[in-house]
Amino acid sequence: MSLNSFIHFGCWNKGTSYLRTMDSTKTASNLTNVMRKLNEITKATHPEFIVVAGDNYYPNKLTVVDGDKKIKVKKFEEDDMFSGFDSLPKNVEIDVVMGNHDYETNLYVSNLDQVETSCKILRTEYMYEKTLNENLNIVINKARLFQDDTLILMIDTTIYDDEYAEGVIDCYKIHPEFANKQEPLTVQSVRTYQSEFIKNSIDKYIDIIKNVIIIGHHPITGYKMKGNATNLISSPGKPLLDVFYNDIYKRLLDKQINYYYLCADLHQYQIGNIAISPSEGDYSNSKMFIKQYIVGTGGADLDAYPFKDGDEEMREIIVMPPVSDDDEINENGNGKIERYNVEYLMTTEEVALPGYVYGFLQCSKDGNDLVFKFINIGTKPIIEENPRAGIQLLSGNTGGMKKTRRYKNRKNKNKKITHKQNKRNHKKNKTSKKCKKQNKKYNKKQKKTMKH
Repeated sequence: MSLNSFIHFGCWNKGTSYLRTMDSTKTASNLTNVMRKLNEITKATHPEFIVVAGDNYYPNKLTVVDGDKKIKVKKFEEDDMFSGFDSLPKNVEIDVVMGNHDYETNLYVSNLDQVETSCKILRTEYMYEKTLNENLNIVINKARLFQDDTLILMIDTTIYDDEYAEGVIDCYKIHPEFANKQEPLTVQSVRTYQSEFIKNSIDKYIDIIKNVIIIGHHPITGYKMKGNATNLISSPGKPLLDVFYNDIYKRLLDKQINYYYLCADLHQYQIGNIAISPSEGDYSNSKMFIKQYIVGTGGADLDAYPFKDGDEEMREIIVMPPVSDDDEINENGNGKIERYNVEYLMTTEEVALPGYVYGFLQCSKDGNDLVFKFINIGTKPIIEENPRAGIQLLSGNTGGMKKTRRYKNRKNKNKKITHKQNKRNHKKNKTSKKCKKQNKKYNKKQKKTMKH
């Protein structure tokens, strides 16, 4: 029996899960606690399926002595990896997509003088799928129809990271989809393959879908602590935005679709609202609005949460890729978009939600609406009070709500100032100097009058 829900999380399999052995003498790891809660909820609610959004194993980090130097290395521990996979629920179908750590290589394996270069993590995941868990599916991409009107698109986002993808492209040959290809595998050929998959999946369900949920590993953007500052990241960048805007949004432009993106990578729970639009061109006034849920809380060490009590609404616009003052921004004759504006908004309520927590996201259907509930390893689940409020603010459709002031990110002091901001600041300074001059003149005049 299945009810109208599914579960999502990522960034999980780190260390040893003692749930497999039920060893109560060991101190339960964060992974153990998350897996225990996941099994409890799965048994109680019977979700249709679970989607694990990548970083399905983290190698152990060790410091070794090499002559008179200490160096940091990474070691693959098969038993640790299996302890996590063995702890996943057995009574539900599980789709596992890839994160950047799943493509890692150059790891020490049996001892500290032997390094593997054969994509050991990904190979072992596929071996586990084939031999040890019949409910588990390792996928590079997959489409599901959820509750008759919601299309779920699982995609590989690592291939869109220009800096990382070139170095791990050989690992993609392990995926069955590319194993027997005669022509050389390239980053672009994998992207083209996935683009065609997405378009075909949309065309198949185009007449019935009202919601599209994309599931991948990397966030479109999000807030992260770097040093002592809160920074808005752009990860992995423009190639991923092309998928969202060109392959998905423009294909469904004449329909009223609600878009959601479930991801991981940042080790925290963060809800945000995104608007993507080309910087210039025919589509510059046409925005794709996406509700994003970052759920990198499956067991890996948590990142410092970038907000504190009392922080209010966060709202910033970034340009991908970054633009200099002399660059031309346009949509060329082939319809290729050169740059995007990405607006990221977190309402005051979303900023205040506890993000430094372990757990997973449960998505269910309530009438026509999708409801997202974060189930942490504590007692109370986290539920949004106004799930569409941020999207309404971004789209200008506030539904009668009081217009919210646009706050600057106070903590991000090291942020680069754009050319436009520079001009604005210069103008303010000039006005300020003018006012001071006028005030000085006025005060002189007043003093003269008083003397007479």
